Parts: sequence; structure tokens; C-alpha cells
Amino acid sequence: MKTQGQFTLFETLDEFAQFIQKPVQRQIKLIQNHHTAEPSYNDFNGQNHFQQLKGMKSFHVNERKFSDIAQNLTTFPDGTIAICRPMDQNPAGIKGANTGAICIEHVGNFDNGKDKMTAAQRECIIRMNALLARRFKLKLDTNAFVYHHWYDLDSGTRKNGAGNTKTCPGTNFFGGNTVAACQASFLPLIQAAVAALDGTAPAPAPVAVPTPGTVSIPIAVVATQGAALSIRRGPDANADKLGELADGSVVHIHEANGIWRRIDPVAQKWVSSKYLAPAPQAVSIPIAVVSTQGGALSIRRGPDANADKLGELADGSIVHIHEANGIWRRIDPVEQKWVSGKFLAPR
Repeated sequence: MKTQGQFTLFETLDEFAQFIQKPVQRQIKLIQNHHTAEPSYNDFNGQNHFQQLKGMKSFHVNERKFSDIAQNLTTFPDGTIAICRPMDQNPAGIKGANTGAICIEHVGNFDNGKDKMTAAQRECIIRMNALLARRFKLKLDTNAFVYHHWYDLDSGTRKNGAGNTKTCPGTNFFGGNTVAACQASFLPLIQAAVAALDGTAPAPAPVAVPTPGTVSIPIAVVATQGAALSIRRGPDANADKLGELADGSVVHIHEANGIWRRIDPVAQKWVSSKYLAPAPQAVSIPIAVVSTQGGALSIRRGPDANADKLGELADGSIVHIHEANGIWRRIDPVEQKWVSGKFLAPR
């Protein structure tokens, strides 16, 4: 835990969980989830948490003429949480929905084609919302957990996306910014996290080398009559281009969104199904769960503890296993992304 001025940065969820047990001198009725859009991931370097917070406060006070920084809480791409405006004060997050609210700003731009949310921040967002729901005895519905996109900016009336609105918390925030997307893709994750906190869904214990379950993953073949098929960062023809697939390439389908198909188990890598042909059968891919007692699991460029570190996976993350090499498991169907099987548990 670190403090600068009014801002306190919690480096673990346990620190945050202890903090919110303190009495709050107002009734909490709802949780607002926002994205900052700016600053985005491009502005975060892993060390400048307080600089970002001070910059947001300066904008809110000097440009927006708020009395303080708008949000009560902020999350960062590395999975840390900051206390901003005091919890005893209503935020300035959503016109018409600030009384009794806690406003959370998630650093990043989560519109389609923009920032790809890190595993650490994703896990942080789910679990902090679960902790808040449990602490303030909130119902897990779209009256208690709300998005800025649902409120008209002029009147402050909730119109569920109609009228003059922002995209906040982003068109790619846990499946989208609509009420339906929240109900289908965000609230169930919070519900599962609450169940884990209550002990009704215990987390698996670490094992030396797991014997994972399997999931049947549909497969398809790129059919472009000799041309290349673009890989996009999101299910949108205007999303950033990440690469190409050659005609005849075999892909695994992990998610569908309209005509778009996600071909990576973790990363936002999408292709148009207009140029895919069905393959004869599905393939069974072993799956496992990261089990690190709350820590992060390093992703290595090869099956070696000394290989370059490519990133991290949060505790509880689900991975698909594409290759085994001793205790090491490759978690990407194409790239050399490896994790130690000592910190995986069967799902």
C-alpha cells in the first residue's frame, strides 16, 4: 500500500478488501463502472499510477469544475486499485445516478479496436465488484451495477443507450456496453466471484502437474481462394489489423460475435467467418485454471524459467493447453507462450 496526498494505491485485493470494511457514512445503492478512455494503456508505464491520478484530478477540477476528482476508485492495467474521492462522498460519475453510488474508473479505452484489457485488470475488476457487492449487500442486477452508456448526458435520465450518450465503459467492456451485455457477460462473473468469497465455489488448490479437463473447440479452415485473411483486434472490420492467415490455415473458434470469430483462447484476435469453411470435426483442447494463491503466473517465451517474460496471468485465469514439455505448458495455439504446470489446476 502506498499513499501520496489523498490517493492510496492498493497493490493487492486483500488490502482493498480490508479497507472497504471501514464504516461509510452514506448508503451505497449502486456501483458505476467506467473506462477512462484517456488516459489509455498508451499513457500507463507501470510506474506512474499517482501521476495519472493527479492528471485526472487536475482535469476534473480545472476543466470540468468538479470539487474533486470524479471517481471514488480507479483500477490500473497491472491490477492495482487506488482510492481517489473519499468513499463517504458521492462521486461525479453519471449525471442522474451519483447519489448513493460508488464510481469506479478503469484506466484504458475499451471500445472495439482499442486497448485489450490485461488479465490482471480483468481479474481485479471482477473481484473488486464482487467485494463491493458483498460489503454493501447489493443485488447482482443492472439496477445496482450500471454503465454510463445507459444514461442520457443531457437529462441524466436512464434510457439504456438511447439519446445523447457516451460509449463508456466501452463497446468491448466484458462483451459490450449494453444492458444485455452486462447481464450476459459481466454480472455472471461477479456472481461467481461472490460465490467464491462466500465459500460456495471453492478455488482449486495448486497441484504439481495437473490432469486438466477438456473442452470441445470448433475448428474451421480459411477459404479465401488464395488471398490472405486479416486478423483484427476486435469483431469489427475497422479494428486494428494484427496480422494475416494464409488460405487453407486451420483455426480454432473460441467465440462468435455476429459474423466474427475469435481464434485465440485469450487474446482479442478476430476474423470474418465469411472466409471460413467448416472443418470435419471439433478438436478437444485440455483446459486448466491458474492457481497461484493470489499471485501472478509468468508467461515465458519458451519452456524454461530463464526464457524471456512475455506477461502475466492472474490467479483464476482459464487457459487452454496446446503442448506439454516437462512441467511446462504452451497456452497459445500458435505463439510460444509457456507457463509452469506447477501453478495450474484441473478445471
